[in-house]
Amino acid sequence: MTVDLNVPEDTRLHLLPGEWYPQPGEPADRGELVAVVTVYRQEIAGVVWVKGHVCAYPHPDCGTGACFEHQVITAAIRANLDGSR
Repeated sequence: MTVDLNVPEDTRLHLLPGEWYPQPGEPADRGELVAVVTVYRQEIAGVVWVKGHVCAYPHPDCGTGACFEHQVITAAIRANLDGSR
């Protein structure tokens, strides 16, 4: 299902433990601050794929287009966008 999420590039998402998945179906045990490259709007089971950077914001030093590419709970993204974080 396509979700109504408009997340501009360079938006910073503060993700709490359990709100993103280092491996599909395996919730993270740590939080992360992600500078968004893109958020895919195809939601599956309450999560979407997010590409971004967790390195040296605002000038990424990882040498790649995105060093963070993981599934993120849609509600966590919305909490960031509505100012709850």
